[in-house]
Amino acid sequence: MYSVAAFTGIPNACSGTVSGVARRINTDTLRLSLKEDEAACELTLRFGADRKRVRMEEQGCGDFHGPACSFDGALTRR
Repeated sequence: MYSVAAFTGIPNACSGTVSGVARRINTDTLRLSLKEDEAACELTLRFGADRKRVRMEEQGCGDFHGPACSFDGALTRR
């Protein structure tokens, strides 16, 4: 299991954060599934072969950050 935290924000528009324990789906994929009251959010993190790049995709996370923001994106480790 892996600890994951994601943050997003646009000044004067929206912001959001999610965190929790993600489960390993396969050798290059982690999935974080959250449920609060009636809201649900799923983040999928896919790592590149070099393990320096990760792509994050969300499903159903609008209640966690508002309509103008997203947890979708890509990161490259230096």
